[in-house]
Amino acid sequence: MPRRRRMREVSPSDLGPVIQRERGDLVVLDVADPERPNAPNIRRAMRNPQYRRLWLKGDISDEQRNCCDRYQHLTEMRDGARWVNGERVGGSTHPAYQGHPTEAQLRASAALTTAHRALGNEAAALIKLLIVDNHPVEEIARRINDRPEIAKGRLLAAIIRLEEHWNG
Repeated sequence: MPRRRRMREVSPSDLGPVIQRERGDLVVLDVADPERPNAPNIRRAMRNPQYRRLWLKGDISDEQRNCCDRYQHLTEMRDGARWVNGERVGGSTHPAYQGHPTEAQLRASAALTTAHRALGNEAAALIKLLIVDNHPVEEIARRINDRPEIAKGRLLAAIIRLEEHWNG
């Protein structure tokens, strides 16, 4: 009988694949423990979205970054959890097996619909490319057949419009 290889134990300090951290796709943060607020900070890995990189460069403000976070959160609530390739987590995506959307999904969908109406089609598409699809400015410029400086200006204008919509 062949010997079974022993499974490697994952250390609790595993903060994602090293290649993603080296490439800058993941950022390691020291944050307050949500379950124990009085305890010392914990380390966690977080995806480093493109809009966060714009914020770190000083291109967008804290309020605008919060609006981007809110948009991303609402999109995740509306769509549910997905794998990297776009497939739904937890099984089949056939409509017969999905059931009805939850109340939270309906609220998120309504909030995103009003945001898209306030932004307009072009700005909503740019916001989706930046926040949901996580494309860098250079890739967005290539997709819309524009120079990166102009594409960045259009993205910043779309983010400002999103902030004006949500923060009044």
